[in-house]
Amino acid sequence: MKKSFLLFIFIYSFCKLTLTFGQSYSFKSYSIAEGLSQTQVKAITEDKDGYLWLGTLGGLSRFNGQNFQNFSTEDGLLNNRITALFSHEDKLWIGHLGGISLYQNGRFKSWSLEAKNKNISISKILFYKNKLIVSSNGNGLYLFENNTLKNIDLGSEDANRIRDLEVYNGKLFLATRDGLILSENLQVFKKLNSSLNLTGISKYEQQIIVTTTDGDFYEYKEQQKEFDLKIKLEEELYIYSTFIDRKGGIWSTTNSGLIYKEKKKKIIQIDEKIGLPFNALNCVYQDKNGTIWIGSDGKGLFRFGGSNFVYFDQKNNISSNLIISSVELNKNEYLFGSYDNGLISYKSGKFDNLSKEKSRIWTILKENPSAFWLGTDDGVIYYEKRKSKLILENQNEIGQKTTCFFRENNSKIFLGGVAGISVIENGKIKKLSENFNQSKVGTIRNILRFQNKLICAADGGLFEFVDGKFNYYLNHKTTVFSLVLDKNNLLWIGGETGLMCSDGKKINKVFLSDQPASNFVNFLNYNDDKVFVGTNNGLYLLSNLQKNGSFSKTRFGIEDGLINLETNINSSLVDSKGNLWFGTAEGLVCFLLKKYEKNINLQNNPNINIIKIKLNFQEINYKQYAISFAKNGVPSSLKLPPNKNNLLIELDGVLLKNYPSLKYQYWLEGLDESWVPAFSSPLISLSNLPAGKFKLHIRAKNDADFYSLIKIIQIEVKPYFYKTWWFISVMVLLIGILVYSAFKFRINLEKDKRYKESLEFKNKLVSLEQQSINASMNRHFIFNSLNSIQYFINTQDKYAANKYLTNFAKLIRKNLDSSSENNNTIFLNEEIERLDLYLSLEAMRFKDRFEYKINTNNIDLESIEVPAMLFQPFVENSIIHGVLPNESSKGFISITLSILMENNMSKLCVSIEDNGVGIDHSLDKKKDFEGDHKSQGMEITQKRISLLNKLSRQDFELEGPFQMYDENRLIKGTKVLIKIPIKIW
Repeated sequence: MKKSFLLFIFIYSFCKLTLTFGQSYSFKSYSIAEGLSQTQVKAITEDKDGYLWLGTLGGLSRFNGQNFQNFSTEDGLLNNRITALFSHEDKLWIGHLGGISLYQNGRFKSWSLEAKNKNISISKILFYKNKLIVSSNGNGLYLFENNTLKNIDLGSEDANRIRDLEVYNGKLFLATRDGLILSENLQVFKKLNSSLNLTGISKYEQQIIVTTTDGDFYEYKEQQKEFDLKIKLEEELYIYSTFIDRKGGIWSTTNSGLIYKEKKKKIIQIDEKIGLPFNALNCVYQDKNGTIWIGSDGKGLFRFGGSNFVYFDQKNNISSNLIISSVELNKNEYLFGSYDNGLISYKSGKFDNLSKEKSRIWTILKENPSAFWLGTDDGVIYYEKRKSKLILENQNEIGQKTTCFFRENNSKIFLGGVAGISVIENGKIKKLSENFNQSKVGTIRNILRFQNKLICAADGGLFEFVDGKFNYYLNHKTTVFSLVLDKNNLLWIGGETGLMCSDGKKINKVFLSDQPASNFVNFLNYNDDKVFVGTNNGLYLLSNLQKNGSFSKTRFGIEDGLINLETNINSSLVDSKGNLWFGTAEGLVCFLLKKYEKNINLQNNPNINIIKIKLNFQEINYKQYAISFAKNGVPSSLKLPPNKNNLLIELDGVLLKNYPSLKYQYWLEGLDESWVPAFSSPLISLSNLPAGKFKLHIRAKNDADFYSLIKIIQIEVKPYFYKTWWFISVMVLLIGILVYSAFKFRINLEKDKRYKESLEFKNKLVSLEQQSINASMNRHFIFNSLNSIQYFINTQDKYAANKYLTNFAKLIRKNLDSSSENNNTIFLNEEIERLDLYLSLEAMRFKDRFEYKINTNNIDLESIEVPAMLFQPFVENSIIHGVLPNESSKGFISITLSILMENNMSKLCVSIEDNGVGIDHSLDKKKDFEGDHKSQGMEITQKRISLLNKLSRQDFELEGPFQMYDENRLIKGTKVLIKIPIKIW
């Protein structure tokens, strides 16, 4: 009697917790066909890289969400019978029958129990006070120290049968066949209760729960040191393990299914009747993303889709799995139209078939809580609870198949189907599209009013209905199934080409996924600023809708609890509780939106691991090129030669939920500016990397844009030796040396050449200067000067004779002294003095024939050096060939000195002018002149000036001699200009 009552309580609790009686949950199964090593899963854990590890009685399996990698004794395991798993940091500890193994950095190491205990199974492994504790189900406790398993005997056979361990408040609790045992130092063990045969222990916040072989759940209250019975199950529900999830929900595995008690709610049992693939279970585990995993005792691994979705099929007493329409009449009272079994009611947790006929119910419209309209293959039917059904008399006008209703107001209902659009008013039906073009429009699937236009979704496209005619709306000509309006007055459009959005001016494509099935939209529904999108690839929830059409997106699939990914056309309903009902290819589904929103913060973050790196598509010895390594032995920093610059990086993404949505991205910092677009293949190929240093960032993402932690590989590609800085520097240096040497050699050659030229020029200059001296002291001048002296003596003009003789002696001395001056240059005052001596002698000799004037213009004569005897030949030429031949007038010679600037250079300008006969008359006289004196002074001076230009590389200028003319173009004399750079001298 007591057992029957408890069973009733259990069933009643189950009914109260669940939405309705008979609902089912979705599970995904993984077995040998999917790659699992063996179907008896005894232990489950998750490592820091996100892999799910499964211990079976046939080996160890690692799962990334899609593929299994299996390990056995051939890989180093102690044996293939695994009974416990414990992941800690980068180590995986494995409990076996008869010992333990350690998996680290891709290698296994094992330790065995004593030979007599080779059949003892390890039940649990954990760390307690920085010590590895290993419990066995038959030989007590083991302490792993110094690579040795040290046994701790608990005193009795029952106490040595440890089923589970837990650390709570700094104390070690042991669940044994002899009850709960406590230790604080691994030396003293205290029994807290010896009457309970415990199978499991688990903790949550300030709560610790133990389970027994009798199906009882006790809470151990440490302060009172009491056991409080919380749950009691039927005797045959033997509990194998217990796990408390992160929200305080208790999960227990039995040989009759899964027991679950949500925090502060009653317990439920999940078994084969409501979706569990197999009842005999060993263990349960919750991963970091909140997904529940269940290990069975012969059917492999199960992934629980969660309780956000529940489904109903023919196993739950619903007469059809193909629901294509739905409506809520009252709270907890629904109608569902089926594809193959008519109308189905759902009230108080019970399904009833209301139709004897098997007509398809395409659409249902609620009139009031006791009346409704049906659109069927047989036309429009009106139902009232107290009356029989009513088929409209004149519905032949509208055709047989009616697929949609649209209530404009309380008295007008539009309906659409195979014959276009009709309207029901005051209980009468009227066809509105008389000349309906079925081949163009096809079946009408949905109707609504948008911006004062009646918009129709149809097989032939999107139409606006105006004046009885169908016109394409915004020229959209592909099949549309469903339409909804949001609060932003945006029109959402779903059909065979995917989801679209329109503001009435244009239609924009909305991207859901790159999976083709996601772009086949079967239904749309709008509620509470959310758009629900049913596709052939599951359900999408669009939230945070913006006026510009942007939104946040969440996808739900098999892994979230859907029984089937393919949704049915226009089958959705949002009820008064905010739950979404819709049909799929395998049953009716209810999405408990509010329950989902409580758990919305649970993210499904992927993980990514670098498995292998190949250089030039070949395996390599990492040590040859690696600077540093990650913990899995793959290089984290590479230094590569220039001929090893093609990298192929193999990745392994881990996403335990919805693995097909996993994608990869990388960013090669130093070469790329940003992340490359996401791609599906777990391979990164970097070809022909240039020399330089790079940082490769790698990450994974899912379709909800949750990202993994970024993995980084430092890459340095060394340049070819001829591109290295030292080689380039050496080459530049060598080239520089060669260029410098060549330049130096050329300079030396030029110097030698110039030196030789300089010597040659100087020799010529010396020779010319000597000739100049000789010219200025020619025998005629000396003879004439002596004659003049003799003349003055003979005429008893002692003063003139003395003056002439004195000046003549001074002139001779100055001419001789100038030849010994440095560089044959003298100060300008000395040169002017010599000119003055010469002119005075010639004026005395040719008495009254000419006058002269030297105008220095206040020039500092003592600071300027000039070549010696440079001006005298021109003065002599003016006397002899200019003024003396002019017997008609007295001659005048003017020497003017001035300073001028030319080309940013100061020059001394010496102007020698006479009022003689001019150049032409002089040349004519020279032709007639026959004598032994030939004046070479000007020729020598011109050569000297040319040599001075070459030696000094300065601009000595000689202008003239040239004739001067008066205003009547008559010759009035001769002029010579000599320009000497001042700074040179």
